Amino acid sequence: MKTIKLFSTAILLFTILTVNAQTSQRGFSFQGYAVSNEGVALAEEAIDVKFTIYPKGGVGYSYEEEHSEVVTDYYGVFHAIVGSKTPILFQKMNFTAKGADFWLRVEVKKTTDAVFTKISDAPMLAVPYARFADNGVPVGTVISFAAGTTKVPEGWLLCDGTEYDGTLPEYTQLYDIIANTWGGTGASDFKVPELRGYFLRGFDNGAGNDPGVAARTNSNGDVVGDVVGSYQTDAAIAHDHTFSGSTSSGGTHSHSFASAMNFSGGSGSSGNNGGDGEGNSVSSTNSAGSHSHSFSGTTANTGDVETRPKNAYVLYIIKY
Repeated sequence: MKTIKLFSTAILLFTILTVNAQTSQRGFSFQGYAVSNEGVALAEEAIDVKFTIYPKGGVGYSYEEEHSEVVTDYYGVFHAIVGSKTPILFQKMNFTAKGADFWLRVEVKKTTDAVFTKISDAPMLAVPYARFADNGVPVGTVISFAAGTTKVPEGWLLCDGTEYDGTLPEYTQLYDIIANTWGGTGASDFKVPELRGYFLRGFDNGAGNDPGVAARTNSNGDVVGDVVGSYQTDAAIAHDHTFSGSTSSGGTHSHSFASAMNFSGGSGSSGNNGGDGEGNSVSSTNSAGSHSHSFSGTTANTGDVETRPKNAYVLYIIKY
């Protein structure tokens, strides 16, 4: 019986597979050349191929899948999409993890045989790069998006504070990166940022550029201070509106007033000198000389419902 060997292997291209608009299942194309012990191409043969992706250091998620009855072509070349058999599990692979060192082991056998033969066990180089380059950004990136909520692209989530299950394969990578930075109710339930109606501000990180850093809160309203994922309410810097002035000078003057005292000068008399003709005495204040009167107070409440610059609406979305 002829033994199948892999004469040469090459990772040719990176393919994106999709299940629905919100779940991205990614795989990559693998092509190999199967020959016999004698170096003769196994042309148009049915073979089974087993792929195992694992972290060389033993830390991290491993993935395995088997492709049955893969038929080689006239030259013995076979092709398979790694990640296509169980895409939900494949989605757990985090090729962009810091220090990631994934290897790919390939085993083959004729479909009629019982035992696999290892034909390749080598580090993955091209695929992690391609995975990292997917959509041009790493998982956890937040960007502004110029269309409506129904147009959010594949592989992105709206930053609306929604809670997701971090154990689901499609969200595992995002949970591993942001965890409960923006909130969550359990060991693996996490929230994406709630950025509707918010302006974004750079993390102060002790620089002192945010004077209100000590009062920053998390999504539950708890004071957390200088941390990523914290919020501030709208505010205007503390200030006063004061004014002062004085009346115009009236020059030297006095003020007349009528007393309540009534007096009579006898029969036929209608009053006396200094009276007002109605039986009341008329007097005046002492002259105060030329003077003015000062005053002060506060302005009326004016303005809009918030302090803001000119702005335009966009969606904030996060890569998962």
